Amino acid sequence: MTLPRRRALAIGFAVAGGLTAIALVVFPRSGKPHHSAVYGYITSVDAAEARMTFALSKVQAAYEAVTVRHSTTPATAKAFAAAVPTLRNLETRIAAVPAPPEATRLRALVLKLVRQEVAATVEIGAFVRFLPQFDAVLKDLGAAATTLGRRLAAAQAPKPQRIHGTKAQIAQAQAAFTAAAAKAALAQADAVTAYDASLASAAARLRGLSPPRLMEPAYRFQLSALARTSAAGARLVAGLKAPTRTNISLLTRAFAVASRTAQSVGEQRAEIVAVKAYDARLRASGTTAAAIRREILALQSQQN
Repeated sequence: MTLPRRRALAIGFAVAGGLTAIALVVFPRSGKPHHSAVYGYITSVDAAEARMTFALSKVQAAYEAVTVRHSTTPATAKAFAAAVPTLRNLETRIAAVPAPPEATRLRALVLKLVRQEVAATVEIGAFVRFLPQFDAVLKDLGAAATTLGRRLAAAQAPKPQRIHGTKAQIAQAQAAFTAAAAKAALAQADAVTAYDASLASAAARLRGLSPPRLMEPAYRFQLSALARTSAAGARLVAGLKAPTRTNISLLTRAFAVASRTAQSVGEQRAEIVAVKAYDARLRASGTTAAAIRREILALQSQQN
């Protein structure tokens, strides 16, 4: 499936920032002889990464599928599920490489970067698993709303008309109008009741999902919107079934407002905060990668 552009951009830093897992530990070589302890450490770490090149290439492919092509498939979700243990295996391999005292800070930075990549991969993987299910619920809600609109259009209440004729004819016309209005009201109530059942089913499906932090604002908003719409629908059904059917226009308006799918300003702000927090976590990996490069340059200058 294709990811909505707004959501795809939010996770684009993983590739845009050059933080792909396959390039975690590609270091420049020292100009000193190969017996240098620091050079030996860097070479050993590089070798540990090289032994996992094939596995890491799958992680890279999964990143590109989401962040470059903006798409996700069951295969992509499977790749992300395998990516986390792959990166943790890399962390274990690197942690097992003995570092000389001069490379203590470098070792800490490399392990920090791998841990940051693990965290980012976990979060993107959660996003990849969650979004298709979340979108499936929204798609079904859209279909339910279309069905509701069609049923309500087919159950239009009769419009009042000026009646002429004898007293008996007027009474008969009024009785027919009352019966038609009652029938239309019951049909509308049945349509709203069926729609409310769809809302309850959607809410149950959503509660079974585990949203990543990026999607929590949209997730919470959707659950809240379903609850508001269901409550407004129940009030409208009660009004339609009441003998007097008073305040139907107010109840209908309240139901329409509650069922709007547009995001509220508050929800938009909450999601912006979530996106910024996620971007900050990814940028932190870039900061660590830059610190690794600076540390290597510093070590090289010390040995020259």
